Amino acid sequence: GWRWLMFLAHGVGTRSDLPLPVSLAAIGAGMVLMISFAVLAVLWRGPRLSRDAGIPLPQVLIKVADSSVTRDLLQGLTLAAGLLICVIGFIGPADLMRNLAPWAFFVTFWVGLVPASLLFGPVWRVLNPLRLVHNALAEILRVDPECGVRALPVAVGYWPAAASLAAYGWFELVYPRHAQPIPTATFIALYAVIHTAAAVIFGDRKSGV
Repeated sequence: GWRWLMFLAHGVGTRSDLPLPVSLAAIGAGMVLMISFAVLAVLWRGPRLSRDAGIPLPQVLIKVADSSVTRDLLQGLTLAAGLLICVIGFIGPADLMRNLAPWAFFVTFWVGLVPASLLFGPVWRVLNPLRLVHNALAEILRVDPECGVRALPVAVGYWPAAASLAAYGWFELVYPRHAQPIPTATFIALYAVIHTAAAVIFGDRKSGV
C-alpha cells in the first residue's frame, strides 16, 4: 500500500520493484524527457515568471520570516533533522523499507522541495542548515563569512553549482546503490562538508557573474 505510493512518488526502490517491464519503463522515461524538452523549446522561448509573481504576504509575516532569530531557529531544526537522518542512515536498519534516510532524502526533501518552493518561494534559502554551520565556523575561525579567505575567480562562475547538481544526478540516476541507507547518508555528509568548506574559503558572496 503506502510503500508502493512512496515508490511511485520517486525512484527509491530497486529495479525489480517496478510494476512493469524495465524496457517499457525506460522507453516511457525517454519519451517523457523528449516531449518535455520539445514542449519547452517550442512554447517557452522567453521568461514567463517574474519576481512579482505570486501573492504578497502581510508585512507582519514578512518581518517574522526575515528575522535572524526565525532563520536561525529553522536552520537549527533542519540541521538537527539532517544529522538524525545521517545517523539513521549509517547505523539504522540495512533494509531499505525499514530505514528512514533514503525516503527522507529522495522523497520528502528532494521531491517536496519543488512544491514547497512554488507555494512559499525560495524556502531552502531560509531552511538551509549549512548557512548556520558556515556562520558558526566563520565566527570560530574569525573569517569574514561574506568574503571568506580568498576571492572566487570570476571565470569560475556558476560551475560549482552545476557540478554539484551533476554529482547529485549521477548519484541518483547512475550509481546502482544510491537508495541504500549508508550511501545516502555518505552522500549527504560529503555534500555538507564540501559545500561548507567552500563557503568558509570563498565566502557566501556571488562571484561577480
